[in-house]
Amino acid sequence: MPWHTVLACVKVKCSHSDAPHPDLGEESSPAKDIVAQAGDYSRIHLAHRPFQLFSISLLIYGPSFNISVYDRGGVLHSPRRDIYDDNGLTADFVFVVKRLLQDLSPVELGREPGVELHGPEIEDGTANDSLSYPRFRVPALPAQPTYFAGYWTTDGRPIWTSYSLVGRGTVVWKATADPDTSNRAYVLKSAWRRACRPSEVAVYEYLRERRLTGARGIADFLAGDNVALRRADGTTAPLSINALRPADAHVEPDMVLHRVLLPSVGTPLWLFEDPAHFVRALLAVVKGIEALAEHGILHRDISIGNVLLSADPRAGHEAFLTDFEFASIREWDDAGAVDDSQGVKQESHMTV
Repeated sequence: MPWHTVLACVKVKCSHSDAPHPDLGEESSPAKDIVAQAGDYSRIHLAHRPFQLFSISLLIYGPSFNISVYDRGGVLHSPRRDIYDDNGLTADFVFVVKRLLQDLSPVELGREPGVELHGPEIEDGTANDSLSYPRFRVPALPAQPTYFAGYWTTDGRPIWTSYSLVGRGTVVWKATADPDTSNRAYVLKSAWRRACRPSEVAVYEYLRERRLTGARGIADFLAGDNVALRRADGTTAPLSINALRPADAHVEPDMVLHRVLLPSVGTPLWLFEDPAHFVRALLAVVKGIEALAEHGILHRDISIGNVLLSADPRAGHEAFLTDFEFASIREWDDAGAVDDSQGVKQESHMTV
């Protein structure tokens, strides 16, 4: 079964002693094997369902069970419940299994609100069984230009996917605007960012003011914004880990889901045509780094995943840098505008 068709995970241990948390709720004890192993499943689950905000696991250990919810801030455990009583399967266990298998909607199972599966596989009923990678229809961003109305549709598998559980969970797609008869491709990036730092969009806007976006070796920029979460009262707020969690399980600093649109479309650096192409790509990126340095900007996160080969046919534009979230800007640093504080509470208990 392909991972992108999996709705939730199950981990089974034989003994009651394998329970993920002690009876007294001590949060300082080391994580149990069942927590780490289910976390590894959730890590893969989130990577293969890129618009999934969290992953639900049913943990079974001896005669007991609980629900554990993994997100980019760690894991939340529900209280343990019994599987059996004198009458057989308990009502709690039957209720939870029925909810997971039958009753919960894709959004309740973790999919980002507003994101939908898109394409002919929806109409013929094979969306959840298809071996081909699904397409997604993503709502427009509030800050994008008005002539890009409607939705963005992803095309194929992501260009880049993070396989980490805790942290940014970066996913980079090739996408097209819907409706748009030109069928032009764009880069659509989603990542969780720390709320205490300036956003990647703020960095791109700083670059654009200095005419650096789209320059040699540097990605161009279209728009970006925090993803909005609509509350029950009709108001909206940034979609963050703490907005999804109960108040007693918040993380510090909070992580906000952020989305960026780039007109610069590329492919991974390791797909270079020949050694000469690879060298030209590196030289283009070096020129971009030099231009950034002249304006007091350090990228600080250069890696093979953040350098893309460009479709731009112009000489000197064979590749470009992306992912400027951690860029250091001298002007901001001097003004004390950046908070690099760390810290995420990774394991908590909850009432479900």
